[in-house]
Amino acid sequence: MKKNNQESINYVLNQASENEVKFIRLWFTDLFGNIKGFGITDFEFEKVLNEGISFDGSSIFGAERSSETELIAFPDPTTFQILPWRPDAPAVAKINCDVLDNLLKANCSSFLVNVRCLDSPLVSPGSSVAF
Repeated sequence: MKKNNQESINYVLNQASENEVKFIRLWFTDLFGNIKGFGITDFEFEKVLNEGISFDGSSIFGAERSSETELIAFPDPTTFQILPWRPDAPAVAKINCDVLDNLLKANCSSFLVNVRCLDSPLVSPGSSVAF
């Protein structure tokens, strides 16, 4: 299972606290590069940074409907940013996430660069899609 560096987690949590961030948008992309995401509160943030958070895989456009499965959004602390249109308290931030298959623990998140996750139900076997 993927794990974040504790130093990075502490830095992000400190930045969120100093800037009075109350809501965090977890962003990821679908197979066509469209930004998808959902929000969490500051109370959930530390646990999500350490463990990730599950969501319904059918929300990713381009996923096979028969593979509507639970996926995990796993935040990348290096992408944490206060949203410029909500900088004042209660502030809102965003963080980009890797998408992990909950059953296979396969990382299927490099959709913007190159999709090649052959052991995932999100991509047909043998397919490769570059963006």
